[in-house]
Amino acid sequence: MESSPAIQRRGPSGSGLTFLVVDDDPDIREYVDLVLRSQGHEVRLAFDGPAGLKALEREKPHFVLLDLMMPEEHGLDTLEKLRAKDPHVPVVIMTGYAAMDTAVSAMRLRADDYLAKPFRPDELLGTVHAVLERRGLAVDAEDAFRRKVGERVRELRVREGFSQADLARRAAVSAVQVSSIERAHSAPSLESLRRITHALHVTLSEFFEGL
Repeated sequence: MESSPAIQRRGPSGSGLTFLVVDDDPDIREYVDLVLRSQGHEVRLAFDGPAGLKALEREKPHFVLLDLMMPEEHGLDTLEKLRAKDPHVPVVIMTGYAAMDTAVSAMRLRADDYLAKPFRPDELLGTVHAVLERRGLAVDAEDAFRRKVGERVRELRVREGFSQADLARRAAVSAVQVSSIERAHSAPSLESLRRITHALHVTLSEFFEGL
């Protein structure tokens, strides 16, 4: 498979659905990629609208996650062109500017939903799940992901010999949050997850590979 600086192919071949993630922020691309790959999906990454449109034509993804604010081309402009090329693929807009007028504009261009940044892994998976349910496609529920994250955090914490209070102190998060994550009551934000994995001496990639 060809790749370029703008488009990358990631994920296991032949498993799950194929997602196209279009976002100029490399941290968001990596974050969404890791979460989706942990569920057995394939992921294609593009850093701007034009590259995303090329990937859409070439890869024929099952689902598109599209950033709203990109320097090369606004996400709404990309969405309009995307819909002209493929009127049926599910699209979720990702935005740090979740104003009502923006959401309305996206819905008029037939976006299926939108995610306000920053979002947690369970919020990402919950939105994807809801859209796919409406479209009649199956996907693992977000509660299964929360359980996997909680089990992985506990496994690594025990390996390091930390109590929940030790991990909370080292990661600069609350002990209540650590307990809630391990019990699968909630999923951490991207920033909290970075702090927790750093305290547990693993990278984000290593953390998600263990799910």
